[in-house]
Amino acid sequence: MTSLAVRARWALVEGEIVTDRWIVAEGDRIAAIAHDKPAGIDTVIDKPNLLVLPGLLTLHNHVLTEALIRGR
Repeated sequence: MTSLAVRARWALVEGEIVTDRWIVAEGDRIAAIAHDKPAGIDTVIDKPNLLVLPGLLTLHNHVLTEALIRGR
């Protein structure tokens, strides 16, 4: 099974926006949301200025990202 880790400045987790997290997926499932960079991951996407919405596909929303960036 392949694994993927994405570093996020913001992540929407269980209805709350959290900061500076690693989202880890194994196969087609989210395996973990962690503070520290995980070891032994097949693919790492380290882009610290991303907003990540785990579990959502093809979401394109400027309203939410603009509010986060501009602090409104």
